[in-house]
Amino acid sequence: MIDSLRGRGDFQRLRAEGRRWSSGPVWCVYRSEPEPAPSRVAFAIGRSVGTAVVRNRIRRRMREILRQTSLPAGDFLFGISPAGCTLDAASLRHHVETVLDRCRGRKVS
Repeated sequence: MIDSLRGRGDFQRLRAEGRRWSSGPVWCVYRSEPEPAPSRVAFAIGRSVGTAVVRNRIRRRMREILRQTSLPAGDFLFGISPAGCTLDAASLRHHVETVLDRCRGRKVS
């Protein structure tokens, strides 16, 4: 199950204790959670990426990719650079899964 990451304190903890990884235009800040708890996710997709329609489409695609993937316990903040607005679904999935593999500590070539 994936919950939403909310609250100023949660974001401050994520910023202070989290590690950042990226793959292409997709980036992620991850803070592991030692207790078995549901993963919590937030998205940071700025206006430079495109109109609200484009940003919401990217957010929906990323949320669906995460729903189909097994996430480690912890807090995630996903974002995308303006270059990512032209990615097709397969490329976006590849970049998100690569970032998640790095969060899990797997080597990715």
